[in-house]
Amino acid sequence: MDVRSMATLVDNKADNDEPLGIIFLNTTAIGKISLLWEIAVEAREIVDVDRKSVRYILLVAITSSGDHPNTSVATIAYEEIDKIAFAIDRIKDTTKSITKFDSFEAQFFTKGEIKIVIFNAQNGSIMAGISHGRATAFCRGVIDLVKFRSLLLSGKQYIEEKKISPIDE
Repeated sequence: MDVRSMATLVDNKADNDEPLGIIFLNTTAIGKISLLWEIAVEAREIVDVDRKSVRYILLVAITSSGDHPNTSVATIAYEEIDKIAFAIDRIKDTTKSITKFDSFEAQFFTKGEIKIVIFNAQNGSIMAGISHGRATAFCRGVIDLVKFRSLLLSGKQYIEEKKISPIDE
């Protein structure tokens, strides 16, 4: 299917030949990581019928733990997924040996303002966190960062397999 086929499903012009502003938001759940907190990833296809265009994003919902959990949803553009996976690969192997200071922290921010951080705890163990807005998932070291990276790449693969072709007018 292409955008033209989807556009023919609806008459996208009003009687006065004005665009109607119809947008299809098609979503598939990719997976989630659940501990005391949860990170859920969905792939989304956004089809603008009037413009005959399509965009692809991942939705990342982070739910923190505690007595008053917070949930925050961020978007990741399809074009940014590989960059984020590469950044996770770069920071996941960070250890205390990078500095002579007592502690370290390596951070990465996505364009959608997800913060990915790795740091050493007071007991010397390596910890990680993924946060957006007021929600933070404190990870069990790098294993959960690797799982998050895997979810993002699974979302990218899903989009690549299912994406519809845009049209040239």
